[in-house]
Amino acid sequence: MSTPELTVIFDSVYGSTEHYARSFAGRFGATPVALGDAPSSVGQLPGLGPVVVFSPNYAGQISGAKWLRDNALGGHPTALVVVGMSVSSWVRERDGAAKALGDNADRITRFYLPGRLIHSKLSRIHRGTLWSLNQMLRRKSNRTVNEEEIVRQYGRDIDRVDDTELDPVEQWARGHLA
Repeated sequence: MSTPELTVIFDSVYGSTEHYARSFAGRFGATPVALGDAPSSVGQLPGLGPVVVFSPNYAGQISGAKWLRDNALGGHPTALVVVGMSVSSWVRERDGAAKALGDNADRITRFYLPGRLIHSKLSRIHRGTLWSLNQMLRRKSNRTVNEEEIVRQYGRDIDRVDDTELDPVEQWARGHLA
């Protein structure tokens, strides 16, 4: 779950978020823990080292942000790493996790990483939701750059997982290690 200096927590739906969490934890010799197995509060973690929570953006829901929203951080420097399929520049500028974090947004550093979407592995409900979204967006005029990307990648297997995207997260964590 953690080293004395660092705790890595993750939630994952299709695996790219878990991949990032494990790769990141490996850089520090830490073992990541699934969000469902984590304490109910960051403040319950040992020590005061940094905490990095990896979470997918799954249909607009960010489970890691939900866990952190009303969480007592207990003095831990905390970061949320959101993994999704949105255009990286667009999602970073929009910073949707800030709203999802509520009153804790100012105390949590946020990172956004590109993920993977393999259509053959999607649940039937997820496939249906994406189909409906694609149909709606195709009819829409003046689509955003992100909406254009959703239409472009519909039905295609997309893998944008890139471990070099973890470098700024690692730099942040090392800056907070005692």
